[in-house]
Amino acid sequence: MSGVTGRVDRGSGRPAGAWLSTSLALAVVAALLSLAAANIFLRASWHEVEDGILWAAGPEGVVAAEVAADGPGRVAGVQAGDLLLAIDGRPVESPTDVLEAAHGAEREPG
Repeated sequence: MSGVTGRVDRGSGRPAGAWLSTSLALAVVAALLSLAAANIFLRASWHEVEDGILWAAGPEGVVAAEVAADGPGRVAGVQAGDLLLAIDGRPVESPTDVLEAAHGAEREPG
């Protein structure tokens, strides 16, 4: 064995550190498969809150720019041009306030 150095695992004939790289590769694959499964579960169970209204900032405040014909907003009687003053008693100052309320984010009282 001229010119060859290093330890060899006598049982497998592979370099002694090869099991470490194989174990690391398997751990990475297992972690990626776990993340993929979690992503699939979240995508399958996520339900976006949708009111069927496109809220836009106008000169007088947040207004309904468009209302879907078959959406909950239309069923509730909202029409294009309606002004949104508050949600659950909290003033609405921007379309972002509407999104935060729909997603349950806590807002500082205005």
